[in-house]
Amino acid sequence: MESAAQQALAALVRTLLAEEPPALSAAVAEALDDTMLRKLRLASLAYTLGVSRFKRDFIASALVGDRQAAMVLRVIETLEAAKIDVVRLKGCAYVGDIYQEPGERPMGDMDLLVRLRDMQPAIDSLRGMGFATRSNKPFVFADTHHAVTLDGHGYSIDLHRHITQAGRTRIDLDAVWQRAQLAEHRLERYDEIVFHLAHMLRSELMVPPSSYIDLARLLRRIDNDRSGVLERCDAYRLGRGARAALATLDALANGQLSHRPGPYPMPSAREVLELTAMPRLRQILIKTMLVDGPRELVALARVTLQERGLHWRYYRL
Repeated sequence: MESAAQQALAALVRTLLAEEPPALSAAVAEALDDTMLRKLRLASLAYTLGVSRFKRDFIASALVGDRQAAMVLRVIETLEAAKIDVVRLKGCAYVGDIYQEPGERPMGDMDLLVRLRDMQPAIDSLRGMGFATRSNKPFVFADTHHAVTLDGHGYSIDLHRHITQAGRTRIDLDAVWQRAQLAEHRLERYDEIVFHLAHMLRSELMVPPSSYIDLARLLRRIDNDRSGVLERCDAYRLGRGARAALATLDALANGQLSHRPGPYPMPSAREVLELTAMPRLRQILIKTMLVDGPRELVALARVTLQERGLHWRYYRL
């Protein structure tokens, strides 16, 4: 039986997924578990629905967001000075777009995408700014790995060469870069949704509920053209996972928390909502169920083995 706090969390997320969210009822607001909301990065959004006790969370998020935005601009200016094209991904792309106020959408790492050939020059440029790679393990620098994390000045930057491991999908990065709005440091609208979905799949759909709220807002920006999104996802060989993510989004929006986008071990909407911890074996099984076909599955297995040490290909430091 669900607790009052669990029911309130489900009601909050269901409300936030609505196109025009109404204020929360006093009963739902009172039942919310403050610790859980902060863990799930929903406290600031709860404030926008009238839950006044999260005002400090909203203000703190806004202050941090303003400082992060200033740092992102400094990083982009540095990379552009080095003749490196860069686009924003995830949170730092969404604030000021699908979220008007930085306080609404707390950010963790700042995600940026550069071309594969520019990865080492970009790392060198960020090091010149005082950033350092978080890990020097060789697999982090393999050209099959999706990103390198750098820390500095109290911030973390995930510098992406891709959004998934190489071969796991067939995303055409050349086409993505051709369509990107480089002057605005943005991906084309449909590609941005594809990248968002690919990120969700990389985490077996077990991303914070805020990522599903992001997805709902990204879809509304293109008039909920799911067929167009799925057409591109199918072309990029991530259609199966994209459909699972969209089904989970709908289950959260409709309060169907027992729904799974496939047979067990696929996660239920309730497990996604509460970010239920999963054993590693179940995670691996879900990964295999989310790939589009045998080629992608073989590529995922091969790259995983390569990055664990059977065959290294990585940038010289």
